[in-house]
Amino acid sequence: MVEGVPKEDYSPRWRNTVKAFDKQVEQHRYADPTAASLAAFWMTKRDEIQSIVERAEQLAQALQNRAVKLAVCHSDLHGRNVLVGADDELAIVDWDAPILAPKERDLMFIGGGVGGIWNNDQEASWFYQGYGQTEIDLVALSYYRYERIVVDIAEDSEQIFGMQGSVEERQKALGLMNQFLPNNVVEIAHRSYQQLA
Repeated sequence: MVEGVPKEDYSPRWRNTVKAFDKQVEQHRYADPTAASLAAFWMTKRDEIQSIVERAEQLAQALQNRAVKLAVCHSDLHGRNVLVGADDELAIVDWDAPILAPKERDLMFIGGGVGGIWNNDQEASWFYQGYGQTEIDLVALSYYRYERIVVDIAEDSEQIFGMQGSVEERQKALGLMNQFLPNNVVEIAHRSYQQLA
């Protein structure tokens, strides 16, 4: 059943994309208002963005250098892909990109705040009561929380700076900035990382 399912390789692809945009933002002036808005915001958060990328790289290297148990993961298991239907039937949808990875690939969403869902301790506590006893690898959890932010920064930057999509779609991608608000994904990822100390 797992034949053909890709295996986690901790690819630097998205981290390299963010690094390239970081150089571009530093050197380029944007006439487009949406691109100019993201660039201005980027410069206010530049040190933090660089830290996110560096930490994701550090954690990826740590995971590559040790044996980890792999499971079939959904890879995008945020709250909008978990549906509760009639008679409390649970359905997980949008299985576009399953991957063999540490279980934390999916568990990072619980308490991770992606999409403003599952970002409080009470919801995480309820989940783990149902999930059962398990050991959480904090290195893997921290990596996946940072890497998710890196991917979002890279994809939204490609859309905004690359002038992809309609004006409305590009403006909507500026929602990326919300990830840096209190108790959102960036702050939660930092808290996960601090638990490693």
